[in-house]
Amino acid sequence: MKRLLALPTLLLFLTLLIAPAPVQAAGTTATTPELATQAKKDGYYLLTVDLSQPGCSRHAAGVAHGAKIKEAVNNYESLLDSYFVDFLTNNENYNLMLSRMQKIWPNTPQTFRDELDGMAESLCSTQQNVLGDGLLSPDELRLFNLTADVLRATSCSAVGVLAQSSTTGNVITARNLDWDDGKTFQLSGLQAVLNYKLPNSDSLTLVGYLGLIIGVSGYSSHATAEAPDAQCLYFALLDSDIGGKYSDEHKRSYPADLRAYAEVARDIDAMTKLLNKTAADYTFGHLVFLADTKDLGVYEDNLTYAENRLRRVADNPDLYLPWRIPQSIGAVNCYMLKTSLDNVMGAAKARDNVAKQNLLAGDNTLYVGNKLRWATQQRLLAANGDKHSLADLKQLAGYGPGKATDGFIYRPSTLQIVIFEPATRRLEVAFHPIGRDIQDGEKPVFTPIPNVE
Repeated sequence: MKRLLALPTLLLFLTLLIAPAPVQAAGTTATTPELATQAKKDGYYLLTVDLSQPGCSRHAAGVAHGAKIKEAVNNYESLLDSYFVDFLTNNENYNLMLSRMQKIWPNTPQTFRDELDGMAESLCSTQQNVLGDGLLSPDELRLFNLTADVLRATSCSAVGVLAQSSTTGNVITARNLDWDDGKTFQLSGLQAVLNYKLPNSDSLTLVGYLGLIIGVSGYSSHATAEAPDAQCLYFALLDSDIGGKYSDEHKRSYPADLRAYAEVARDIDAMTKLLNKTAADYTFGHLVFLADTKDLGVYEDNLTYAENRLRRVADNPDLYLPWRIPQSIGAVNCYMLKTSLDNVMGAAKARDNVAKQNLLAGDNTLYVGNKLRWATQQRLLAANGDKHSLADLKQLAGYGPGKATDGFIYRPSTLQIVIFEPATRRLEVAFHPIGRDIQDGEKPVFTPIPNVE
């Protein structure tokens, strides 16, 4: 069992019970965006950054953003520092991860660097990198945002249904985020939804954590005079291990790129074109689950420049593991396109044919959860008949709690379940309970999230 919360984290929980009115950041000017912060009793922070005015500075946005975080959570630095202690454990790992981050950082989008550096100015009280000092340095804030690029991520899953098979008449999706919460549940105390108002009536919403401005789960909306009904693109990252030696030479950050691409891509096809340009420039293989108002897809990045990386519903019959539910798509932590690397059972960890065949024969149990969760998704969808509702997807995403190796979707490590309908921007999130483990038999509780206004 995990330890009970220390007093500073308990105070964070009490802060979440208070819902102050949104306030304008002090000193707002034409180049300093308004940033409103609201801590809600539902267990998450809601922030809005207004970058819609001409001349708004990403750096100034970051300064205001960091100040609001510090105002809302006065022990933010010690919480994040203790989280690093929990999952890095010692100085050797800590210094290795920092060195990896420092190589990737210069290759991240300039707007991302400007914003995060601005956040560090008001949020970080030290320039020194010291594990366990209770403080946060700019490098540590960067490491928090680039964790998926320097350290193997944990498993996630996603599923979506096309409009023809949805009871709402629209594309609907469900996504489970499975991450390490920390020994004293630090991350679940920092859950947040971050809304950006962008120029030309565009907007971007990120579902994640305070201080995290990368694309883990989220959506962007875009409207034009010719198309007043805004287009909407949903995205969610999943890990997909391809084995091989880690290399960070001349590499980029895929979560940072995804966030930047989402600001301009209006649909799945546009996002795919952007992802194709940098597909081989990352440290780890991964998937990007995608949905727009008309379609679904899973972008399978195995770090090559192969042309056919986008898995669509039409590909379902001819995959490594077939998908037999019409008008739907699923994703677990492996590639399914036969043009991709076969890592369904971890086969990509072995490069020679003999070891690969041994893994596929069942000698490796590490990736059994991929095959079993893939089967669970289909079994639960099949039980719905020809039509699937948002309630059905919630039930699927909440199947558990239990182990992935037993085929469960909802796991003790599930920190967030995101339900989204692109056509209506309906967003609901089941956040991990604050300050405790998920209990046996406990079901996720979904909270409606307001849209950007």
